[in-house]
Amino acid sequence: MPEETFNKLRVFCTSNLGSYTDRFNSTKLLNLYSNYARVVHGVNTTECPPPKPIKEYLKWMAWSASNSKTVEQAQLDYIAIVEPMNEELIRSGVIEAIE
Repeated sequence: MPEETFNKLRVFCTSNLGSYTDRFNSTKLLNLYSNYARVVHGVNTTECPPPKPIKEYLKWMAWSASNSKTVEQAQLDYIAIVEPMNEELIRSGVIEAIE
């Protein structure tokens, strides 16, 4: 199970969130968020928010798009998205390697 890797990366990513939001585009961040939300909060059963503010609407849409994934698949997808992001941040000297 990828649960241990997911949890390690989730904690690291959350503690360095500004580095990710400053560097990566919203599409990549929404993909990351959708998998995070699917794992942490489960299937999105919340009511669709109004289109404005757009940020909350897009996050809701991304999370809803991951509803058909299993928790394990969402963990694997999160890992596959965040690891290259981490490599780029490490190469750029923005963050240090994960211990």
